[in-house]
Amino acid sequence: MVLMFLGLNPFIAALVAGFLSTTFSQRGSPVSSIRPAVAARLGALSGLMLFAMSTIFETLAVVVLHKGGEIRSEMLDKIQQAAARYPSPEVAPFLDFVKSPDGFTLILIASLAFGLAAFIVLGAVGGAVSAAIAGRRNRP
Repeated sequence: MVLMFLGLNPFIAALVAGFLSTTFSQRGSPVSSIRPAVAARLGALSGLMLFAMSTIFETLAVVVLHKGGEIRSEMLDKIQQAAARYPSPEVAPFLDFVKSPDGFTLILIASLAFGLAAFIVLGAVGGAVSAAIAGRRNRP
């Protein structure tokens, strides 16, 4: 979470969180090393926890600071910029759908699902990489 407050990309923060969780776990017992599969599970758990904490804090920020309208307009601007790059007749109905409350809700839920999957996978990759590096370092 601190990594994201420092301005790090959230996806990079998930990768680093998985890496650090395994590194700190291995630091407790330097004699034995963690297998990459176990480290991947530990990293995935840290990615899940990072996603949960960041979602809770962002939700609180939206509710307390009343930033819902601002976030909605930012998302719609980004979608319109992406749609402007692909001027085809199929884009206009999609844009109209996204501007509706139901469409915006669907896009929001889809982006949350993608973020959850990405944080878990990147955390697992970070944990496995950390275990692989530590395993090479601890070889006799």
